Amino acid sequence: MILYQLIYIGIVFLLFTFFFKAKWSSYVFLFIVLIPMGSVLPGKAVLIPGININEMILILLIGKYIITYRSIPLSSANRLQKGAIAVTFFFVVVFFSTFYIKHYMFYGLGGVSIEKLFIRLFKLILLFISILLIVVKSDSPSVFLSIKRGLIVGVILYGISVFFSDFFIQQGLAVSTGMDLEKLDRVDYWERRNVGLFSGDSAYLSHYLLVGIGFFLSIYEKRKKTIYILGITILFLAIIYTGSRTGLLVFAIIILVYSIKNFQKNIFGVTAISLVVLLLLSFFGYYLMERILMLQFEAVNLETNRIKFQLYYIKEMIDHPIYFIFGYYQKSSLFRWRIPHNQYLGMVFWGGFGYLSIFLTILYKIFRTDKVLKKSTNSISILYPFIGFVVPYLLNPNEYVIYFPLILSISHNYFVTSNEYSRLISNKYRRVLG
Repeated sequence: MILYQLIYIGIVFLLFTFFFKAKWSSYVFLFIVLIPMGSVLPGKAVLIPGININEMILILLIGKYIITYRSIPLSSANRLQKGAIAVTFFFVVVFFSTFYIKHYMFYGLGGVSIEKLFIRLFKLILLFISILLIVVKSDSPSVFLSIKRGLIVGVILYGISVFFSDFFIQQGLAVSTGMDLEKLDRVDYWERRNVGLFSGDSAYLSHYLLVGIGFFLSIYEKRKKTIYILGITILFLAIIYTGSRTGLLVFAIIILVYSIKNFQKNIFGVTAISLVVLLLLSFFGYYLMERILMLQFEAVNLETNRIKFQLYYIKEMIDHPIYFIFGYYQKSSLFRWRIPHNQYLGMVFWGGFGYLSIFLTILYKIFRTDKVLKKSTNSISILYPFIGFVVPYLLNPNEYVIYFPLILSISHNYFVTSNEYSRLISNKYRRVLG
């Protein structure tokens, strides 16, 4: 534990040194790569109670922005950037706050005090402000590059890290796992469903990976480079490891949509991706296939059938029609998950139809912008990451994939901004060389 305490102190020292010497865009890169990781150091290694590394990054990122820029240019944001801000504000600040407050009022939060509840709400505001600042400055070439690199490094890091989950667990890191250490050796490698350095369960990780796959596919659609197929391969292999049936379904939808759109224009790419998918499933997907076959046995089992469980939420709202207006206002009779594992149904259950209407309106406005992007050679399509973001919510509960709004923020002028940064670097070297 002393080693992890020293690591914690070292990281804190570097972050504060960074504050005075590094550019704000460096904090953007750290934020994107590290935020999904949560606090991986063991709890006793965190010497400042209640403040882990990621929370320090939030505070320092906001502080560095104020010193560097002093203002927030919201008026210059394009439609996609405004959509990114809107979906983040509603999901993180409005919905999560409602979820925490009602959960606290009717269920309690596992003994959490009212003071800690307010701290949690404050952290949500910090998270939103951080994403807001990144989005509004995403047109800046250096910030754009940090977002682009952060997204690529982030999804690849979490995709690869799942295969080293056992090592992280054995080292005592506070990573998510549903298995006891002594059981690891008795379970087949591809059945362990651990999530590496990611903070969350396998379904949530799969959600992130799907958005990442959509991101790579969007770039590949405009710039036919095999490196992006390699990235998609790594992420899909990680989805197989998670054993997520929703992940496989949504991945199939993304690839199907891409194939329909691009079969005539890029038959090589469609064929290559299809072959990679089939080969990976053939060699490594046996457990995932077993889980798919299990669906017929789960159809009558409330404990494992999410759709059937969601029907109980619908019945409860029908029995209390006022829930459709204000969300539930008393302790629910449903105790098992207390969330319906369907974000759209959850929006209604927690906040009424008003919450769902706002959420769907924001998503619809974001989706409409893809028509503009298709006509521009400077942009990347948001269709594939959009599918990766919205479809899993049919079976997944309330978690927010923060990589989605960041992809939106750079999609409009993706290649223009990238080229602009290259010209700036080129001019800088010319000046240095005289």
